[in-house]
Amino acid sequence: MVDDIPNNVGKKGAFTWDETEHPYKVIKEIVKIKQDNPNVALCLQQIQLDDSTRLRFCYCNKKKGKWVVARTAPHMFPEEFQSIVLKAINEGWIETKSGNLAGIYLNEVAEEDEG
Repeated sequence: MVDDIPNNVGKKGAFTWDETEHPYKVIKEIVKIKQDNPNVALCLQQIQLDDSTRLRFCYCNKKKGKWVVARTAPHMFPEEFQSIVLKAINEGWIETKSGNLAGIYLNEVAEEDEG
């Protein structure tokens, strides 16, 4: 388990499109340190944007001891993506037609992450 992980919950920012600024706030976050680089964290965030809750996928780099959100698209191993999506399903962020399908597998992933 990594003690030093990024925490963006409560942070605010803004996206701009159509020449209009759209402020957002990070409500919740799932963070996974990349298996091949401990200075990169993959982040799935629930954000409040324009009166709706949306999902944002990004990554953070650790530079000079501080986590910063990157401005480019993340890349990852398939099992890293799977682990993040299964946790989001398990926490109710994403609904499936058959209900919560992730619970059993997620326990195995969580045990691997702790080790």
